Order: sequence, then structure tokens, then C-alpha cells
Amino acid sequence: MADTRKPKPDRHWGNPNFRAATIVSLARRAGEGDRDANEQLTDVLARYPDLKPSVADLRDLATRAEDLWVAMLSGDNLVIEKSLRDEIAGMRAELLGEEPTLVDRLLTGAVVTAHLAHQAAVAASARPAATSGIEAHRNRRAEATQRRLVAATRAWERHQRAKATGHAPPAKLKLFRAAV
Repeated sequence: MADTRKPKPDRHWGNPNFRAATIVSLARRAGEGDRDANEQLTDVLARYPDLKPSVADLRDLATRAEDLWVAMLSGDNLVIEKSLRDEIAGMRAELLGEEPTLVDRLLTGAVVTAHLAHQAAVAASARPAATSGIEAHRNRRAEATQRRLVAATRAWERHQRAKATGHAPPAKLKLFRAAV
């Protein structure tokens, strides 16, 4: 018989940032072959059915973030905007491959977003600064975004290695139980 008990409400679930970060973290770990994370993600979504749409929203969130970065990097220059969108589409196609899973899409979104953030930081650090403090801040920001890009890329690579060795969840992973 299925356990129908609801856990005590967690005060953090009211925070949309906490919910999104938890789901992304669980999805990332599940994609790396962590069976406990896979079970936890399934359990969280079963216990909190109102969070099910947030899994789909994560992909939309990555797309919105990419749109903001492209707008910031291109300004009003439509040629640069088209070039950036083409670059993103190429990266996405290469990273996703055939029959991408939810985790593939989440990790690819993280890599693409980190790449755009790094490009923006590098462009900012290349501009002349009014003071040495501003220049130092821009350089630290560029270094921080580079570390995030490397971390996102490594997470994607770990996931791909896990999939290649058969440690990933099945391609047709069911995240939701059918309502009865």
C-alpha cells in the first residue's frame, strides 16, 4: 500500500529559489547516476505535486536567462544577436545529442548560461576602467564566471561518462506517477 502520509511542511518550500535549486541539484545528481537523488526527486515531486510544473519551468528559466544574456551582450546590434543565437544553437545541438533526457537539458542549459555569463564578464573586463578598483572587480568577476563555466562543463562531462557506462537513469525516466 502506498504511503499517503504527508511530511511536515518545510518552511523552505515556500521559497521559489530554494525549490528550483533543490530540483536542479537533485536532477544533476540523478543524471550523474546517483540513485538516491533520483529517488529523492521522484519523492519530492510525489509529496509536493504543485512542484511538478517547476521541472518544466527550469528549462524555460534557462531559456529566459539565455535571452537576457544575449540581449545584454548584443545591445541593439541585430548581427551580434543573430551570431550569439546561432552559437547557442550550435552548442545546444552538440551538447544535447540524440534523445536528450531532462538531466541532459538541465546541464546543457547550465553550460550555455555559464558560457554567456563568462563572455559578458570577459567583455566587461576588456573595457577601460576608471579606477584600479573597478578593474580588479571586473577581473575577479571574469575569474568567477570562468570557474562556474568549468564547473558546469565538468558536471555535464560527468553525466555523459555516467550515461556511457550505463550508470544513468533510463532515457524514458518517469518523474510523475499517474493520478488515479
